[in-house]
Amino acid sequence: MLKMKMRTPLNERKRFLDHLEDLRKVIMKSLVCFGIAFAVALPLVPMLMQWLAIPLSRAADEHGVLLRSIQITGAFSASMRLAAGAALAASVPLILWFVWRFVFPALTDREARIGRYVLAAALVLFVSGAALCYRFILPPALRLMWRWHGWLGVSPEWTLNSYIIFATHLLLGFGVAFELPVLVFAAGVLGLVSSAGLRRVRRHVIVGVLVMAMLLTPPDVFTQIVMALPVILLYELCVLALALWERRPQA
Repeated sequence: MLKMKMRTPLNERKRFLDHLEDLRKVIMKSLVCFGIAFAVALPLVPMLMQWLAIPLSRAADEHGVLLRSIQITGAFSASMRLAAGAALAASVPLILWFVWRFVFPALTDREARIGRYVLAAALVLFVSGAALCYRFILPPALRLMWRWHGWLGVSPEWTLNSYIIFATHLLLGFGVAFELPVLVFAAGVLGLVSSAGLRRVRRHVIVGVLVMAMLLTPPDVFTQIVMALPVILLYELCVLALALWERRPQA
């Protein structure tokens, strides 16, 4: 049986301290990348705010919601949050690339090839999750919250900071949550897990997804369920795809 070739020969492997130095460089590059993205996003905050307010205008319909700021530093803190969220979303691809370059020498040829596909799929799923949330999840969620206020006989007056926190957490949360299936499938392709094992731990995974949704979304049950359901569905599709992969003819 052919042996997997390592990317780095034994006599050229780095010492532990050299790996720590490489890790420090990765962290510094990631922070610099985030800082540059933040500096670019900060002047664009008014345009980003108009884009982020579109789902709110769709949800409000004829109500004409006007976001309010009741704190002296409300506009400043909202701008920082919005710029940080945009910088994080923009710098994620480069940060993932830095991390990939860090772990690449320790991988076999097969692992490196799979890793490239995983990285590409992770980026696509992150954007897809955020776009799905922006187009189909955020407006109904806002509409439900608006009508819930009316059901209780309360006039909603939403603040700028609360809306930005709600919207950005939901967008980034959906993007991160959609990474789970591709990571599980990659682990299955590498032989770390199997479709039968994933079926056995299905109940634990569902609980874990609900906990993840609770941590990644604002503290209300509706948004947590809205996030958890697509991720659970993707997990089931991932298990099915892995089962089909396991049945393929072995070379």
